[in-house]
Amino acid sequence: MHAHVHVVKCMGLAPCIDVKNVCLAILLTAILSARALPARADPTIQADLGRLLFSDLALSHDGKTSCQSCHDPAHAYADPHPQSTGSDGKVGTRNAPSLVGIGSNESFTWDGRRTRLEDVVLDPFTNPVELALPSKNDIITRLKQQPGMLEKFRAAFPSKRNVPTLHQVGFALALFVRSLKTETSAYDRAIAKHSSLMPNVERGHELFKGLAGCIECHSATLFADGQFHHSGIGQTVQSRHLSELTQAVIRENLSMDALGPKVLTNSDWSSLGRFAVTKRPLDIGAFRTPSLRNVAATAPYMHDGSVATLSEAVDQEIYYRGLSKGHPINLSSAERQAIVAFLESLTDETYVNRVK
Repeated sequence: MHAHVHVVKCMGLAPCIDVKNVCLAILLTAILSARALPARADPTIQADLGRLLFSDLALSHDGKTSCQSCHDPAHAYADPHPQSTGSDGKVGTRNAPSLVGIGSNESFTWDGRRTRLEDVVLDPFTNPVELALPSKNDIITRLKQQPGMLEKFRAAFPSKRNVPTLHQVGFALALFVRSLKTETSAYDRAIAKHSSLMPNVERGHELFKGLAGCIECHSATLFADGQFHHSGIGQTVQSRHLSELTQAVIRENLSMDALGPKVLTNSDWSSLGRFAVTKRPLDIGAFRTPSLRNVAATAPYMHDGSVATLSEAVDQEIYYRGLSKGHPINLSSAERQAIVAFLESLTDETYVNRVK
């Protein structure tokens, strides 16, 4: 065989392909394939984009309001006002609860009308008492008008030709909310080190788990069972025309997209709680059990912000729990304050200076 001919015999059959050329072809194909692979999205960049959108004033009707306006980072991403104020100064019917640690929830909002965080984060943009945009498409229009925003979306979603989209906005915002972690409190440090809490705090913890019965609803890592319970808040409003109101809810049978604006603009509908979602009589006046993480930094309390202080909230809960059990829960003033001290120990390091 001549030296310049790179052909070999295969098992005595026809000549095989030139081995050297095959190797070059394989190498070239690998290089081209690697170049063709889409760039991988970086979750950190996507969450940072979500943080930017969360505080973007341009994504509101008045250009002065953002998600952050009602979910204040200084107050564990809760609203320090009883009812949240949205675009153009319009006030809703509910208090905006803390967003810290909610990423693992199975449902969202006080009445649990949403089951996907990606849907929840888009709802405020078109709610008339929140960001009040004409439509969700207006989100995209406004984003495209902002200098540098397209580049930020391309960096966050490098494999997508079309940016920005509503899906990307919801994804980035949801990822940012999921990044709001908890479990850096004095309570968590004591658990991690297998050490004791301060005596008064420990006493409050024992009462919380025992005589007061708080643990029955405020359980697990977030001190919330993910269920819906009655607290007696708003019952007076409901009793005036409850029959007509419940019939109206059943008759209108609003979609989840329409229900959010309704409950935030109508105090009667808002007072119905979970019933507006399920239409079950037992759910009238039932609301989601809120997490007690950072509770001392997130006053006021209850779905309507009607309870101003943590001490009052503890009194309210103990009183109503006694009613529901059919007998009073007798706790001294010192014991109640011990429960408050325990609840204060659930404040993450970031928010300890906001405890009132």
